[in-house]
Amino acid sequence: MIKLCVGLLTYCDSGTHPERYKIFSECLPTLKNIAGPDVYIFAIDNGSSDDVIRDLKECQYLDEVYQATENLYDILAVNLLIRKAEELNSEYVMHLEDDFFFYRGNFLNSCIEFFDTNKECGYLRILKYDIHNMPIYDKLSGHKDTDRSNCQRHYNNISKELLQWTERQRIGDFDFYTNNWHWYNFANICRTEVFKRIVPTYSTPPLQALEGEMMKNYHMLDLKTGVMDQGVVEHVGTFDKKTSLRLSFKNPETHEPKNQFPVVTMKSINAELDKIL
Repeated sequence: MIKLCVGLLTYCDSGTHPERYKIFSECLPTLKNIAGPDVYIFAIDNGSSDDVIRDLKECQYLDEVYQATENLYDILAVNLLIRKAEELNSEYVMHLEDDFFFYRGNFLNSCIEFFDTNKECGYLRILKYDIHNMPIYDKLSGHKDTDRSNCQRHYNNISKELLQWTERQRIGDFDFYTNNWHWYNFANICRTEVFKRIVPTYSTPPLQALEGEMMKNYHMLDLKTGVMDQGVVEHVGTFDKKTSLRLSFKNPETHEPKNQFPVVTMKSINAELDKIL
């Protein structure tokens, strides 16, 4: 029985973005830390260079590799993740992109137990985090050692409420907490039924705009958020145009998430899914 369905989105051209390809090459093998008999991992590629496709097909931790016929960004990836999770009857899902490095394994059972005992939580953050050094992971703290690749606003981005933390829960080798954090796409484990309800069923722009819609939809469910102290996966992409495709397409003078990229229609998503499945 599959407990967790993992969807890895890849989009990398080693010729134009060799630095990004280096990150991808380092991250891909770390999927071994989430792989297992009760985990299904697939990749969906949005038009990468041939060496990326080769690496994906040779990766022993991937159960399937899909190649999109057109780049529909992360909106295709999250919808494919729903389709695969439903097909496999998987209770949990994880959406990843190709710059996330799993630095620890043997965590899934503790995460499932956390969900079993915290019904009010829709998803669990497993991203690198240190609850005893919060300012380093607070995007707005101004701390000199801020971890820019793994930081986040320390309030609910929709309600603007400050975070309200519960007491520590020790499960296995990990410490967990809950709070009122907003939805954040990376990196987390989410209940499949929750994921299905927050992924837009309407046309929307991708990337930050998609995440914003998912934030609003998650907020409407009035669910709490789980947080794993220390985490198990690190976002290793740096915020520059050499390693971030999102920034390489960005015009700093006109940047607005809802206008930077084209609206992706659900008609085009469904047509693409019919082609590749």
